[in-house]
Amino acid sequence: SELCGIRIRGGFSREPSNPKHAFRIFFRKDYNKGSLKYPLFGPLPAQQTIDKFDIRCDQNYSWSFGGDRANECFMRDNFSRASQMAIGGQGTRGTYYHLYINGTYWGLYNTEERPEATFGAWYFGGVKEDYDAIKTSNDNSYDIEATDGNLDAWTRLWKQAQAGLSSNAAYY
Repeated sequence: SELCGIRIRGGFSREPSNPKHAFRIFFRKDYNKGSLKYPLFGPLPAQQTIDKFDIRCDQNYSWSFGGDRANECFMRDNFSRASQMAIGGQGTRGTYYHLYINGTYWGLYNTEERPEATFGAWYFGGVKEDYDAIKTSNDNSYDIEATDGNLDAWTRLWKQAQAGLSSNAAYY
């Protein structure tokens, strides 16, 4: 079997007061061969070589976030991603399952591909160094940071959008 690293992931999921935690699984050369070669997300065209993936649990509208069971639906994220792919777009793949850790039931979780540089290289071609992956920071400040690459292209796009895209010339 492959060896890997695991840590708690996400924003609210990291809080000690939260009874349910999401996880990130890492395959690095420090642990093993550096990647998992397995069709975790299904047959081709899904990624077959994985360096990390998430084990997600619902946070918003859930029993673990303020006891909001009435609005829990367990479907929003996966349904949105699957719908986007069904109409020809790109999205991350994942599936639901019941998670047990050392025989203890943790509840309903889902796997998800990480939409980072390796994701771009697998689905769009090239190498991961060709891609920038941008996200907001984990500290709730909503600062923008690059998890892969840099912010150069994102900053140019942001400035163009702020200047206005109402004409065809500005848009193109």
